[in-house]
Amino acid sequence: SFISKIEYPNNDKSVLKNFFDALKNAANKSIHILYYGDSQIEEDRFSGFFREKWQMHFGGNGVGYLSFMPVAQWITPKIIYSDNWQKYACFATFGNTSEVYGPAGQSFFFDSNSGKAKIFIKCNSNAVPTNCLFNRLKIFYGYASEPIILHYLNGNEKLVSDTLNSKSPLAVKEFPVSSTEEITLDFEGFESPYFYGLSLESYGNGVYVDNIALRGSSGTFFHW
Repeated sequence: SFISKIEYPNNDKSVLKNFFDALKNAANKSIHILYYGDSQIEEDRFSGFFREKWQMHFGGNGVGYLSFMPVAQWITPKIIYSDNWQKYACFATFGNTSEVYGPAGQSFFFDSNSGKAKIFIKCNSNAVPTNCLFNRLKIFYGYASEPIILHYLNGNEKLVSDTLNSKSPLAVKEFPVSSTEEITLDFEGFESPYFYGLSLESYGNGVYVDNIALRGSSGTFFHW
């Protein structure tokens, strides 16, 4: 008796036509649904439910977009980072027109004086099995004024070393994942580019619901 139906502007349901068309085509082209919220959606609340239901119907494995420095850790996957990372958020400081922010309204840098930084990704399939079915990792970055070396380790096996050197505002580096239990990203360089986040996906097409929890944000940062 306490169900509130979706309200449409002028009762016009066609405003979501593009959204539903994209869902129907998810078998041919993956789509990302960005779920913005404040602390109420931390730890994948709400977004996890939608993701599970939509992936059951339209395919896709993995949780999608994640912050380098989450305020609240998920049950799984967990993101653990070395202590020389810094985060800039346009919603926390009302933004700065000289800075660049990614789709989550945040950008990340490591302290270049140390020359090294790490990100660990751990996914416990016993906790939330569906979250750990990804087999592809994407890293989003930009404005690399100097090349950065990235060592990618899957478990204890060093798979590949690559270079992040794109000077464009947005670039993507992609790696295959064979074991989701532990992934290590080891960065080396003395001039950190902008990092925007990472995404855990599958090579098969489908739907991803990206949980973008912005603690303390009322949504007014979107004008930036």
